[in-house]
Amino acid sequence: MNFLTVDRGNGSLALGGRALSAAWDIPHSTTEVQVGVRPEYVKIVTDPGPNTFPALCGASRTTARSACSRSRWPGSS
Repeated sequence: MNFLTVDRGNGSLALGGRALSAAWDIPHSTTEVQVGVRPEYVKIVTDPGPNTFPALCGASRTTARSACSRSRWPGSS
Protein backbone atom coordinates (compact mmCIF):
# COMPACT_ATOMS: atom_id res chain seq x y z
CA MET A 1 0.00 0.00 0.00
CA ASN A 2 1.18 3.51 -0.80
CA PHE A 3 0.43 6.40 1.54
CA LEU A 4 -0.13 9.88 0.11
CA THR A 5 -0.41 13.14 2.02
CA VAL A 6 -3.63 14.97 1.13
CA ASP A 7 -4.07 18.76 1.06
CA ARG A 8 -6.58 20.16 3.52
CA GLY A 9 -6.18 23.89 2.81
CA ASN A 10 -9.81 25.03 2.61
CA GLY A 11 -11.36 22.18 4.58
CA SER A 12 -11.99 19.85 1.65
CA LEU A 13 -9.61 17.10 0.65
CA ALA A 14 -7.49 17.52 -2.48
CA LEU A 15 -4.73 15.54 -4.12
CA GLY A 16 -2.73 17.07 -6.95
CA GLY A 17 -5.10 20.03 -6.98
CA ARG A 18 -8.16 17.84 -7.58
CA ALA A 19 -11.01 17.14 -5.16
CA LEU A 20 -10.87 13.81 -3.37
CA SER A 21 -13.87 12.32 -1.61
CA ALA A 22 -13.56 10.21 1.52
CA ALA A 23 -15.75 7.29 2.53
CA TRP A 24 -16.10 8.70 6.05
CA ASP A 25 -16.07 12.05 7.84
CA ILE A 26 -12.66 13.33 8.86
CA PRO A 27 -12.71 15.85 11.73
CA HIS A 28 -11.79 19.38 10.59
CA SER A 29 -9.36 19.57 13.52
CA THR A 30 -7.20 16.95 11.78
CA THR A 31 -4.42 18.90 10.10
CA GLU A 32 -2.47 16.15 8.34
CA VAL A 33 -4.38 13.56 6.37
CA GLN A 34 -2.92 10.60 4.54
CA VAL A 35 -4.74 8.20 2.27
CA GLY A 36 -3.71 4.65 1.50
CA VAL A 37 -3.75 3.58 -2.14
CA ARG A 38 -3.64 -0.09 -3.03
CA PRO A 39 -1.75 -0.46 -6.33
CA GLU A 40 -4.03 -3.26 -7.50
CA TYR A 41 -6.96 -0.81 -7.53
CA VAL A 42 -5.19 1.95 -9.48
CA LYS A 43 -6.47 2.53 -13.00
CA ILE A 44 -4.62 4.60 -15.57
CA VAL A 45 -7.05 6.99 -17.28
CA THR A 46 -6.53 9.80 -19.78
CA ASP A 47 -9.29 12.18 -18.67
CA PRO A 48 -9.89 13.77 -15.26
CA GLY A 49 -12.88 12.55 -13.30
CA PRO A 50 -14.06 11.92 -9.74
CA ASN A 51 -11.22 10.82 -7.47
CA THR A 52 -8.58 11.04 -10.20
CA PHE A 53 -5.27 12.86 -9.90
CA PRO A 54 -2.24 13.45 -12.12
CA ALA A 55 0.68 11.05 -11.86
CA LEU A 56 3.84 10.31 -13.79
CA CYS A 57 4.41 6.73 -14.88
CA GLY A 58 8.14 6.04 -15.26
CA ALA A 59 7.99 2.39 -16.28
CA SER A 60 5.15 0.14 -17.28
CA ARG A 61 4.47 -3.49 -17.95
CA THR A 62 1.53 -5.18 -19.55
CA THR A 63 -0.32 -7.85 -17.60
CA ALA A 64 -3.98 -8.79 -17.35
CA ARG A 65 -4.33 -5.16 -16.23
CA SER A 66 -2.04 -2.33 -17.21
CA ALA A 67 0.42 -1.61 -14.46
CA CYS A 68 2.86 1.14 -13.65
CA SER A 69 5.85 -0.27 -11.78
CA ARG A 70 7.46 3.10 -10.99
CA SER A 71 5.34 6.16 -10.47
CA ARG A 72 5.27 9.60 -8.85
CA TRP A 73 2.01 10.78 -7.36
CA PRO A 74 1.12 14.01 -5.64
CA GLY A 75 1.64 13.66 -1.90
CA SER A 76 4.20 10.87 -2.25
CA SER A 77 7.77 11.17 -1.08
